[in-house]
Amino acid sequence: MIIELVAIIIAVISLVLSIYIIFRDRKIKRLDNLHTCRQNILNKFESKDILTVDEIIDFFEDNPDSDKAKKHQAKSKELTFQVDSEFEYTCYLVLKKQIDFDSFFDLFKRWLAIRRDVWNVQLTQNKINLPYTWKVIELCEKKQLLPLKKLTP
Repeated sequence: MIIELVAIIIAVISLVLSIYIIFRDRKIKRLDNLHTCRQNILNKFESKDILTVDEIIDFFEDNPDSDKAKKHQAKSKELTFQVDSEFEYTCYLVLKKQIDFDSFFDLFKRWLAIRRDVWNVQLTQNKINLPYTWKVIELCEKKQLLPLKKLTP
């Protein structure tokens, strides 16, 4: 009788421990996915092709028709497309619950707020071309997280 009771207690403890480990691993995997996506976006910005403010003024305001200005404009569009693609994939993972929504929002809330404001005024093609990003923005609006409240000091 005692041996059977001990065996049942050990089985229950093993089951509870196994369930805890599964849920903990899922949470860690979600955070790992978020970290990986964030790092991929940041890696795009580490390119040496990003211009400083002075270079932007020189290339685009002083001489916008020069070959260097056109070259940097093309590189800028390419970088923007790559970052948008990475962010779209991140939003896809959020919608598929592969990334924790609260952690994602804490990291990217300003990015989402700016896109929401810009896309509502113009660039309606982005709503069509980047549907997961727009769905996440709508989800944030539904949860009343957007627009961001101004912080008073």
